[in-house]
Amino acid sequence: MALAEYERLCRQRDALHPQPRLTDRVRDICQVWASNLLDAGFGIHEVAERLGHDPATLMRYYARVTATRRLQATNHIADLLTSSADRPGH
Repeated sequence: MALAEYERLCRQRDALHPQPRLTDRVRDICQVWASNLLDAGFGIHEVAERLGHDPATLMRYYARVTATRRLQATNHIADLLTSSADRPGH
């Protein structure tokens, strides 16, 4: 196989299966770290400060909703609804 043919095949392979860039891997690590800190109960402002972002950027790009957090939110909302229904006058 000629070198030109090999390079053409490599470019074709890279176009079909691009390798993640280093910045993508760093962002993945930040997403995991941010989500784990939020799951552990740290506040949005604390985590955002650690990553060097404002809270809106943290929530938009780094934080991911996990199944655990979805369940916690569902249970919290259910608790709020049942506790307000138990109060007199509601």
